[in-house]
Amino acid sequence: MGTITVDVVYNILRTSRDNTNYLTETFDARTTISARVLEVCNSSELAVETGRIKCERAISIAGCSCIATGKLANTKVVFAIKEEELTREMERKPFDVEIVFLEE
Repeated sequence: MGTITVDVVYNILRTSRDNTNYLTETFDARTTISARVLEVCNSSELAVETGRIKCERAISIAGCSCIATGKLANTKVVFAIKEEELTREMERKPFDVEIVFLEE
């Protein structure tokens, strides 16, 4: 069983067409999601890894946090859309985690 992480909420709101009600219509904030959602607790290790990636890469802090979470959890990182800055960074130097996009 997992819980909704800040990164999941951020990416849902950022990529939804009508983000005003999309999150509440999609998820009941009082409950946890039980299928295919990873529970990640904030930790100093996550903060350090996020900061390290941000110092090395020209991508958003949210993107860095998602990538750091994937690295620490040893899992794929899923982004809804391919953003230009992330694509550019992937071409410049591949990340050490697998990144997939929902739009593909």
